[in-house]
Amino acid sequence: MKVHVGNFWSKPPNGCKKVSIARSTPPGQDCLLAWELAPSYPLLKGYKDGTITWAEYEARYYEEIASNLEDNGHPSAFISHQVTKYLEQIKVRYGFEEIMLCCWERRKSVEEREIKPCHRDLIYAMLPDDVKGESLD
Repeated sequence: MKVHVGNFWSKPPNGCKKVSIARSTPPGQDCLLAWELAPSYPLLKGYKDGTITWAEYEARYYEEIASNLEDNGHPSAFISHQVTKYLEQIKVRYGFEEIMLCCWERRKSVEEREIKPCHRDLIYAMLPDDVKGESLD
């Protein structure tokens, strides 16, 4: 299995299925939904309006994933294993060898990651190297 990341408008590699890790998708997008990996609206709003820092967002996002995947209290290495296992289940259920995790955050270049971080970067960083595909922005 290969897992790529990008925004909803990124062009996935041939044969790759888009999987939304957002709470909503733009009209006309053909995506599977993986809400278990989507940040909650209050968490996203807190970061976007500046009431929480990226470090706070990151810590709370990991807590949300742990809760969604029923792994409360486990270290982040275990959460990484559970995320990979969850994505593997999507692969098995739907028969896709490659998936692209998508969300709304648009960036013009790889360099913008530092000024426009996104939860898909956190998921991508958790993946084992043999599962990582491309980060498409």
